[in-house]
Parts: sequence; structure tokens; C-alpha cells
Amino acid sequence: MSGLSTDLVALVLGMLLVATVACFSLLPLVLHTRSDPAELAPSEQSHAERQRLYSQVLELEFDHQTGKLSVADYEILSDGLLARAASLLRASDESATDVEDTLEQEIAAARRARARRKPARLTTASRRASL
Repeated sequence: MSGLSTDLVALVLGMLLVATVACFSLLPLVLHTRSDPAELAPSEQSHAERQRLYSQVLELEFDHQTGKLSVADYEILSDGLLARAASLLRASDESATDVEDTLEQEIAAARRARARRKPARLTTASRRASL
């Protein structure tokens, strides 16, 4: 009889394990978070689009600093992106009196966030000093 009770305990524990794994596997489907940009509110869409534009401007700055992009190309591309961001900002907040200041604040915030995510890069001078 002890063999039967051992088998029963193993069966119950196995079923609990399968049920637990199934719950964790199905949890994302049940909770369904909003990840589709079309499901975002218009103000959230505008903010997400502006953040994407700021990220592109920062990439252009990096490409310009590394010599991959000429000054003229950098100015043309970044001016276009910043103009688009400014128009989005004006459309989202008609009461904003100084759009340029708000743009600069948001770009600075994007730079800080990017600096926290990426490890510090060694400059040429610091590389030479470390050798």
C-alpha cells in the first residue's frame, strides 16, 4: 500500500507542477498589456513618436561626431527631425509658449536616459592614457 501512496503523491506533485507552469505560460495572454501603438492614447502616441525622433537625432549626432556624416548632411537631417518633433509638440500642447525650450529639455532627458543605458565609451585620449 505504501507504493500506491508514493505513486499518488508523485502524481499530485506532477500535476501541480504542470498546472504552475501552465499558469505562468498563459499569464501574458491573460493580462494582455497594450503594446500596439494604435492602442495608445493620442498624447501617448505623440510622446512616443517624439522620443523616437529624439533618439534618431542622437544617433545623427553620434554619426557626425564619428565622421560618418558630414556637417551639411547632419544639419539637414537633424533640422528635419527636430521640425517634425516641434510640430508634434505644438499639436499635442497648444498652450506651450516656448516649444524650443521644451524640445531641448526632452532631448536632454533622452540623452541622460541613453547615457544610463550605454556603458561609458573611452575617448581616444583616455585610451592612450590607459596604455
